[in-house]
Amino acid sequence: MPSTLIAFLGACTLVAALGLTALLTASEIAYDVMRVVGAVVLVAFGVQALRQARRSKGEAETAEGGWESSGKSGWSAYRAGLLLNLAHPKAAVLALSFLPQFVPPGAPHLPAMVGLAALWVVYEVGHYGLYVWFVGRLKAVLSRTGVRRRLEQVSGGVLLLLGVRMALEG
Repeated sequence: MPSTLIAFLGACTLVAALGLTALLTASEIAYDVMRVVGAVVLVAFGVQALRQARRSKGEAETAEGGWESSGKSGWSAYRAGLLLNLAHPKAAVLALSFLPQFVPPGAPHLPAMVGLAALWVVYEVGHYGLYVWFVGRLKAVLSRTGVRRRLEQVSGGVLLLLGVRMALEG
């Protein structure tokens, strides 16, 4: 999922440079459409995680005991993570509104934004690289069936509640 966030941040920065920030902040309809689509995606991912937790409740721990045995390819996991990140309008607005304030007055906007985006992506690669390394060290604990099921329940519940909250927000 970290690589999807990096791709998301890069895409948001380029989109901000091209003016989508102004559209989302100026058009209530565009923001509401993105909000509803995001809510649907969050609820769908939450329900999917809760179903997976229920399915794994009765399963015995495999010899590997890891998420690799779930049958989901790396590309499929990447697409799911990217879709989840793209479906969150508040995160997009935050990313789109954060970098423009650092463009120096009089500097060409697009090259400055691309440079700032590249700097942000380098930072995120380092940050999430450490995160992935740390979680990899905890793989033995996180791969236990009970721990894995609890993590799926918690993350599914959080995604479901965030989706419902986003749908009900005006």
